[in-house]
Amino acid sequence: MILRKLFYLIKSSVIYAYFRHKYRRVDYFQYKKLADKRFVAPSGLSAAFVYGNYKAVAKLKGSKFNFLREYIEHGVFFDSNPANVKLLGYPDRPLIKRIYTHGYERKRVIEEFLKNNNLNRQVIAVGPFIKGVDHFKTEEELALIKKKYGKILLVYPLHSVEGAVARYDLDDLLCKIDEIRNTFDSVFVCLYWKDILDSPEYITKYEDHGCVVVTNGHRSDYMFLNRQKDLIYLSDMVMTNGIGTYIGYSICMNRPVYFYDQTARYERLIQTPAGRDNTQEIEKCKQLFKDFSFEITDEQIRFIEKHWGTWSEIRRS
Repeated sequence: MILRKLFYLIKSSVIYAYFRHKYRRVDYFQYKKLADKRFVAPSGLSAAFVYGNYKAVAKLKGSKFNFLREYIEHGVFFDSNPANVKLLGYPDRPLIKRIYTHGYERKRVIEEFLKNNNLNRQVIAVGPFIKGVDHFKTEEELALIKKKYGKILLVYPLHSVEGAVARYDLDDLLCKIDEIRNTFDSVFVCLYWKDILDSPEYITKYEDHGCVVVTNGHRSDYMFLNRQKDLIYLSDMVMTNGIGTYIGYSICMNRPVYFYDQTARYERLIQTPAGRDNTQEIEKCKQLFKDFSFEITDEQIRFIEKHWGTWSEIRRS
């Protein structure tokens, strides 16, 4: 069993290294190239490798990330039940000594889980991971993109996850985009890699509607956060119909968020374990961002700091 696990770790690490090199310079406009399902993280270490979070955490904490002794939660969770912490990864793995997450509220939940299970781990809230990565493109390249596309509305539709496909009324979403698009010169739609592969009809509709389709890359792509940082930086507002990590990332980068409360759902393809989200916090998030406004309010910032952690250089509009 140990030899088999070692074999898969070595094999998957070689595959990961190949695709990491292959796509390291492919930008967000080349969404078809970046949506490569063969790009997978090393076996048993996906929680640390996903989105390149290990790279961000290493910079934020000021030292190299130890894949054997350290663990990262890959996103922001409103789940307040400590019993569900284990469903999202491997915080109870014997060698783990430190656990990294975004904000202090999640840190509290994880610490309660550890206490309930007699586990000795240090939990560290490092804030929004996106603050720990550099831009994908140079300052000059970003300026040229901004000059070409002008004032940009960046749309993050609800995206699919492992074992479940995201479904929403695309025509309705496009109508809502039309209501506000005169405020902008361009509309970017950032699609998740799974939706690029599994829902090509969505791409056709977006592009026929004059939207520019982009992507952050595959979930195992270590440049995922770097591309995302560029796209949020280039935007003048972020719009979404789903709750995602990008909401907090946008606010910490001083970009207003507009949440369109549209009926959306997941069609489950397989039975997968999932944590139970705190419905009250989700509804609060929706309410805080439901108005189309370029103002970032103090209440929005307090909510984001609670779940995504604190950051510096915030300019309150």
